[in-house]
Amino acid sequence: MVDAFISAQIYSQVEKRALFDEKQTVLEKEIAAMESSITFINEQEHLGALIKSNNIILKDSVSNLFALIPDQIHLTRAVIDRNYLEMYGFTPSKAIYNNLLMPPLKSIFNETTVVFYPLGNGWYRFVSKNRSKEDFLYEKR
Repeated sequence: MVDAFISAQIYSQVEKRALFDEKQTVLEKEIAAMESSITFINEQEHLGALIKSNNIILKDSVSNLFALIPDQIHLTRAVIDRNYLEMYGFTPSKAIYNNLLMPPLKSIFNETTVVFYPLGNGWYRFVSKNRSKEDFLYEKR
């Protein structure tokens, strides 16, 4: 009778140990999944911070670019890329463009070209294409 009791106790302990081991395996898998989620969330947080930083730099760069445009010159369109700027607009004269806008553009870009199209009212429509070898919009601060 004592042997049966001890055997039952041993069997009960073995079953409890097996359940414990199963539970431990399940918990270890859940921990691994949580750690993977934490890693993903941290990566997303880092990416979000990087995007926010790049957006601030881009916003400042665009703001600085538009601050360069003299009041006499009117832009109708601007295409901005990492190292490229294309502008379309109107100017009262070639001299105003060449004296007021061309120098700052040449100080920023390696290549600067502009084509003027005369209008009937004496003004000029222009297309300005500017290219730089460096990333002027995404400089590291």
